[in-house]
Amino acid sequence: MAQQATPNGLTLVMRAITGIVTFMGRSRRSEFFYYWIAAMLFGTIIRHIPFDLSPRTDWIVDQAGQLLLLLPIFALFARRLHDANVSGWWTLLLPPTMALGVYSSARFVFFDPLNGASTLPDLPIWALLFQIGGVLFFLAFILVVPGTEGANRFGPDPRSSIDPEQLRTGNHQDEAEGAQDPLLG
Repeated sequence: MAQQATPNGLTLVMRAITGIVTFMGRSRRSEFFYYWIAAMLFGTIIRHIPFDLSPRTDWIVDQAGQLLLLLPIFALFARRLHDANVSGWWTLLLPPTMALGVYSSARFVFFDPLNGASTLPDLPIWALLFQIGGVLFFLAFILVVPGTEGANRFGPDPRSSIDPEQLRTGNHQDEAEGAQDPLLG
């Protein structure tokens, strides 16, 4: 067996970015945290670059940038679910939850000061509850639920099965022996 290594933050961020379409295997909580911190820092830097756009166009550009930064979150969330031995299909809760969040923020951008109200209609209560529930579910798995100790049906424990070569290539979970296809489980 190859020598074990402890991944650093940059390695975990790069693995999240290169694994944007890798829904198989498992991911540690720290991989998500490091990617989230890097994405927030990058987003903050980009927001402070003056583009001389209208407020609505600036909002659209900002939302597009956030979407690009959030793309790896889908695969990361599926792998975090796998780490807790839960099907990756629960990741399908993220797109509608994110869409509701974008719509909610759009209501503030498309506010008409003459009428004193938004030009977009209010969300129904069920949509708000779905959005809140989706965010709470997402945060519970990212922040609270620990991974399964040892191997599970989605692959080996990422805390104990990483060697330096696999970290460098970013594909240690794709080649995990016994890893199950996320669409089947």
